[in-house]
Amino acid sequence: MFATADAQLFACSHLTYLTLRQSVLLTLSFIFVVVLTAVAIGVSFFVTNSEKSAWHDRQLEATYGAARAIEAFLDHHMQSLESLGAIEPAYLESHPELFEHLMVQNPAVEEILVVDAEGNKLVGSDREPSIMAHPYLIRESASFLQIRPGETYLGDVDLSQADTPYVTLAVPAQEGRAVAARVNMQILREVVSSVRFGETGIAFIIDEEQNVIAHNSLLLTLGELRLGVSPLHMEDSSAPVFAMSDERKGITHWHSHYENFVGTPVASLIMSLPGTEWHVVAEVDVAETSAVNRMALSMLGGAILAFGAFVIFFTARVLEQRLFRPIALLGIGAQRVGAGDLTHRIEAVGHHEITQVPNTFNEMATRLHSRQEQLVAQTDALNEEVQQRCKAQVALQQARDEPLFLLLVQHLWDAVRTVIGYSSHSGIGCRGDSGPQALNARN
Repeated sequence: MFATADAQLFACSHLTYLTLRQSVLLTLSFIFVVVLTAVAIGVSFFVTNSEKSAWHDRQLEATYGAARAIEAFLDHHMQSLESLGAIEPAYLESHPELFEHLMVQNPAVEEILVVDAEGNKLVGSDREPSIMAHPYLIRESASFLQIRPGETYLGDVDLSQADTPYVTLAVPAQEGRAVAARVNMQILREVVSSVRFGETGIAFIIDEEQNVIAHNSLLLTLGELRLGVSPLHMEDSSAPVFAMSDERKGITHWHSHYENFVGTPVASLIMSLPGTEWHVVAEVDVAETSAVNRMALSMLGGAILAFGAFVIFFTARVLEQRLFRPIALLGIGAQRVGAGDLTHRIEAVGHHEITQVPNTFNEMATRLHSRQEQLVAQTDALNEEVQQRCKAQVALQQARDEPLFLLLVQHLWDAVRTVIGYSSHSGIGCRGDSGPQALNARN
């Protein structure tokens, strides 16, 4: 019985309300897709911004740390030179160990020179080879001799005969003198090499002309590479440069996207080195900065698909049990009742609004069945009454037809008697009584 009902239910569901099922499921699927897509976009937007902010903070911390390290390095050497500038040149000349002591404490200092206001050497360290005592010092001294009290001088990065990068530092002294030092800037490479953030994060330093003067992973000849992006020449930069301000540290920095020296798209943060025209650049591959976002989108996409499939499947099952199956059963019941089977009843599933329909239908079928039984009983009673009336009519007809028969017999008997009388006169007769009386007596 249940197999037949399920077969009828299947046929009815595919022939009667397939469009309804499709419409409901498609509508629900569309709503789920829209809602889950909106959720995915919102989550992706949140994750992307959070990831960008996290990487920005990491780059900012890296560049800030490198800038502070180089600034502290330069400030320390400037203070050492200022201490020498406070000492008379004659005393320094008689105590050359002061130079040696300062150079031991500051290994990056390779040469120290004290010059007068005209750029003539007064005293200096005797460490060889000497570069600052070269005649070109006169041309260079014209720059650092013009510094005023309280100011410092930082020359351009240059290469020694051993291809070691160095800069010239100078501070003003008494009576127009100046104390200059040649400082090995290998510290620049050491500082940028110590910068680590992420798997692809690197740092390097560029000068005011955008030339790379120190790189943590490339061994460069001075001026060999040029970045092409600089906050000092934003209008000529090869990629857009955006200024940003960090309220926590009170510093301004710049952000940009471009392809690095090996053609890989990178996100960079550029920060100025205080007291110099140099900039620290921190780069990281764009692929790494968006790795979390891609992973989150993949996981979220899979979760959304799984959740959507589960919700649609569960919703379809619920609708099948609560809506589609009752409607199909109602259609089957209507067909069977329409075919005359008033004893058929629809199974009511659950206790909700839809169950009121089969309950009402069953009540209607019950009333129709009761009415049919009453009609059958009335019909049987009428048939019995008709049969009884037919019998009564036959009996009445027989009662009505009997006197006519006797009258006919009487006429016939009278005719016979006439004939008999004639026969008796002629000598013809019959034995015994005869006539209608005899017939009545027999009856």
